[in-house]
Amino acid sequence: MMQNLEQFMNEVDVLLEQMLLLEQRMTKDYVADDVEGAEQVLQYHCNLKEEVKMCPQGLLKKGRDLISSIEQKPDDSGTSSMTPDKINASATIRHLLEGVQRKHRQLEDLWSSHKSQLEQNLQLKILERSVYKVKSWLKGRGLEALSNKQDIGDCCAAFEVLWQQHEKLEAKAQ
Repeated sequence: MMQNLEQFMNEVDVLLEQMLLLEQRMTKDYVADDVEGAEQVLQYHCNLKEEVKMCPQGLLKKGRDLISSIEQKPDDSGTSSMTPDKINASATIRHLLEGVQRKHRQLEDLWSSHKSQLEQNLQLKILERSVYKVKSWLKGRGLEALSNKQDIGDCCAAFEVLWQQHEKLEAKAQ
């Protein structure tokens, strides 16, 4: 029993180290310069979700199985086979499992929070690209088209013609 407990404790240590490395991979600052880069960073982050989800599953099952084997049902005589060592071992395993579950929840929360930040960064890059297109258009043909139009129309028909021209110009800007 003690050997199983020590082995389980070592496996918990290894898992917690893996979770720490996964956390570091998730929070590494990948700076995207454009929309495509932001999409790639977001996709990389989304691919980590499966790792986050599956990370502790095997160890949690192993811990529950270990507790079950320690806390076996009483024998036919009705006496419990729970010794103080078994009680302590069971409590230790439960404590370790709670710690792993707590760390897993923190990792999931961190993943969600970081995903939200990456999605906002992607939206920012999309906006920046749109602004760049409008600025480029204005610096080119747009400024010329806008500066040549001083007329406001002297009648309703002339106004409607100008309005249609304005709508065409606006459509080109988009």
